[in-house]
Amino acid sequence: MTNAVNAGVGIQYNLANLWKSNAVLKQSRARETQLSASKELLMDGIKLEINRDYQNASC
Repeated sequence: MTNAVNAGVGIQYNLANLWKSNAVLKQSRARETQLSASKELLMDGIKLEINRDYQNASC
């Protein structure tokens, strides 16, 4: 063979990056859940304070 050509494609990946990105995703979701719970707690506190003020004003 006088005109032999060798062509190839190399693929490189790092499994550690998949693990890290999955951990970052879980951390983001946990932070989102925590913020949602904090918001609900704050809204409940506001509603309770409004109700308490209303009850005190009507007495």
